[in-house]
Amino acid sequence: MDREDFEPYTYQIDIAKQIYFKENRRLLITAPRRSGKTLILAFVSILYALKYDGSDIKIIAPSYKQAKILMDYIRNHVTDSQDIMKYLPVENKSKIKKELSKQRVQFTNDSQIMILSAQGEGTRLLGHGADLIICDESPLISDETFNSKILTMMGESKESMLVEIGNPVRLNHFYEHHEDNKWKNMRVELEDCISEGRFDEEFIQEQEKLLTEREYKIYYLAKFPEQIESGLIKYDWLMDAVDRELDIDGDLVAGLDVGRTNDLSVLTICEKDGNKFRVKKIKDWQDKDTKELSAKVKKYVDKDIPINVDATGMGEGVYDELNHSGYNANEVLVGKSATREKDKFLNLKAQYYWRLRGLFQDGQISIPKHRKLIKQLRKIELDYTSREKRKIVDPEKSPDFADSLMLAVAQRQHEELSIDTMSQF
Repeated sequence: MDREDFEPYTYQIDIAKQIYFKENRRLLITAPRRSGKTLILAFVSILYALKYDGSDIKIIAPSYKQAKILMDYIRNHVTDSQDIMKYLPVENKSKIKKELSKQRVQFTNDSQIMILSAQGEGTRLLGHGADLIICDESPLISDETFNSKILTMMGESKESMLVEIGNPVRLNHFYEHHEDNKWKNMRVELEDCISEGRFDEEFIQEQEKLLTEREYKIYYLAKFPEQIESGLIKYDWLMDAVDRELDIDGDLVAGLDVGRTNDLSVLTICEKDGNKFRVKKIKDWQDKDTKELSAKVKKYVDKDIPINVDATGMGEGVYDELNHSGYNANEVLVGKSATREKDKFLNLKAQYYWRLRGLFQDGQISIPKHRKLIKQLRKIELDYTSREKRKIVDPEKSPDFADSLMLAVAQRQHEELSIDTMSQF
């Protein structure tokens, strides 16, 4: 390029090479705030469009405003070189920026760069495919939009490439891909930004003092938080519980979370000995009616095994079916008032989840390395009402595996049900 004022840093060149030469179909990049990642994406998008004739490049951001920032970089730099300008439909340099669309840049080799917004439910992404998909600030895009809209865009071609880049602010799809060996992971280190002159040490020291430890870790060290700030169960507790060896020789108990439309129904069976639990089996089913789901559950649970059933909505029918069939089913309505320490818990859900939290904290539970269960448990948040009662905040997608485990260890026995029922009259 003709401009002499842009000398890319080494880490920017490394990012550009990964994309330009299509070294990996799935690339995830974590980088410190203001490290120049957006600028290098703009340059490599232009170069990619020129190298691969007829290429379709889609740049996606959480909002149109954010996507437009990257497009503005592209529109500002397509005039950097005569070699680039000859690929533009407008020859007069003074007219180019006026003629170029704010959402799309087209080249005479049939390549195009287009920006899209993933805002809301991501409906603007429907019907689009691409050869190169760049998700800027990907952690701020919802899991539902990313999985159901963006990933499907790769079906356009077997050679399609997907790039995610951003600060590791959330433990969502961005974090999952960071741990997935299908993805090539790159992290721009703060030390490299300092040594190459992007930041000076005095500025970084100032930022470290101004920001919280968590904010500094995310925005400048480009590292994921070990847990959500208001997470109910600490990450270390979860990891310690995976395949934990516990001396248990006891009875079985079960929890059944009955899914609403499009949600899973999940059965968790635990071995229980006193106040210790080991998860023995987890089963899940999609879109089963009351009788079908009850029949599935009966295959895994004997009649004498206590099974706590979420009896709201469709769950009421499943509970009735199991109960009338002679199974040891307990009706659980987690939205009802707590049965213990009512001044501390908003409802039964908060009471039971607090109990589950205690099992993890005290090392009294063993769980399998079940990706969905662990993911959901990490996303359960603790909050407080105006009267300082604990309440549970669910993630955007129903935490069916976590809820099923919560029900299994709830210890809602028949005698408690009887006392609770009598107290209502």
